[in-house]
Amino acid sequence: MLEARNPTSHTYNQEIAMEVYETVKENFQVCESLLRELREEIDR
Repeated sequence: MLEARNPTSHTYNQEIAMEVYETVKENFQVCESLLRELREEIDR
């Protein structure tokens, strides 16, 4: 995801922004799952 973010740091290209948006959208559930698992581990 960092690789997806870097091209948008200093550009306002809508096509690149949409590519990054799709990448984030696709990986959001994975991030939520990881966060949930980490919280469960902390609570043990």
